[in-house]
Amino acid sequence: MVHQSACLLLLTCLPGFYGNTTELLRTTADSTSDGPSSVVLSGVDVVTLGILYSFQCSASCYPACQFTWTWGNVTSQGPELSLQLTELQAAQNLTCTAVNPVTKTAATAQKMLQAAAGPSNIQIRGPGILTTGVASNFTCSAECYPSCNYIWRVDFDGMTFSTVEGNPVSIVPPPSTLSGSLTCKAQNSLSHLYISTTQSLQVACT
Repeated sequence: MVHQSACLLLLTCLPGFYGNTTELLRTTADSTSDGPSSVVLSGVDVVTLGILYSFQCSASCYPACQFTWTWGNVTSQGPELSLQLTELQAAQNLTCTAVNPVTKTAATAQKMLQAAAGPSNIQIRGPGILTTGVASNFTCSAECYPSCNYIWRVDFDGMTFSTVEGNPVSIVPPPSTLSGSLTCKAQNSLSHLYISTTQSLQVACT
């Protein structure tokens, strides 16, 4: 009777034990080949010459994904890419490839990167002395690629007189004005980066 009880106890425990082991093995096997999916590439769409930019790539993977970047002749490894242009290049795709190290399955994300330069070397050309009631012309220039947009602000006697877009501009000082200032903001049409410069104005009464 003792031996029969021992055998009965052993048979009762074994099915449950093997069932749990099978479930554990199945879960472990499934988790080793997860992804890559949901690949996301984050960062700017326009890079300006001489400025350092950072891009990040992420994906759902188990185990953790391995990342490769390509942009023209540039290649890099890792989830983050630092990019600084030393010369202008044509617009092209930046690609991040996520690879599952176990299954070698790959997925990619892309974004089109455009290159810009400037603005720099801004200056205003025009007379330093204006006459009340008489129009004077001013021109603003700056180095930009692909182009610059110009926004002007005219101040007389410490108050904003007008704001104007375009180039050149014509200014007519109001009566009883003695001094003022002219500010030009040059903004890159692609990157929207900008710089500005200000010129003092003296007004001669007639």
